[in-house]
Amino acid sequence: MDLGWITLAQFLNECPNLINLALWSHHPTKQLLNSIEKMSLQRLSTNLSSLDEQDFKGPAFSCITHLDITGLKGDWARYKVLTHVPQLTHIAINEVVDMQAIHHLLQYCPKLQILLVVTYDIPSWNLDLEDIHLYDPRLVLMEVQRFTLAEWTNGTNGKEDLWEGPEVISASKTYGRIKKEQFCTWFSGYTWRRKLDDLEVGGRGVI
Repeated sequence: MDLGWITLAQFLNECPNLINLALWSHHPTKQLLNSIEKMSLQRLSTNLSSLDEQDFKGPAFSCITHLDITGLKGDWARYKVLTHVPQLTHIAINEVVDMQAIHHLLQYCPKLQILLVVTYDIPSWNLDLEDIHLYDPRLVLMEVQRFTLAEWTNGTNGKEDLWEGPEVISASKTYGRIKKEQFCTWFSGYTWRRKLDDLEVGGRGVI
């Protein structure tokens, strides 16, 4: 069903207690921002291309901890708006992203726990292992064709969602179960447990 943006906004206005919202619409997110501001969202999946810096400083993003995003294509100049989201702990970027943007997000988002880069095609980055941000355990790289609806449904039912794999992988890096030279390994969203088992020092697998 193709809802007009006014109808969609009216629908969202009737759901002020939502804390998780997957807004997958061809309507610009900015058109629905007034409705989003009436909620206390914690998790949001949407296209951010229509938003500007002031939007990220406003009430719509004041409680958000998890952002699953598209639309911020480009370099750090586009991604730096995320530093204005005060409670942000998890970011999933669903496109190729500039390495400088990755570095600065890890540096300037003070509460960030997971920075997940999801892509269908592994980018041809010039990965320099002397770059300290590549050793950051919060950075997780995944090559995957996502079943986004299933992930969100699973999350609401307490099952494995988008964030579970990256959190386990990040923990393995943090506690030294993965060697640093393997930190920029690309995982598959379907076989990440098997890959992690192969990489972990001493063969300690994931249950």
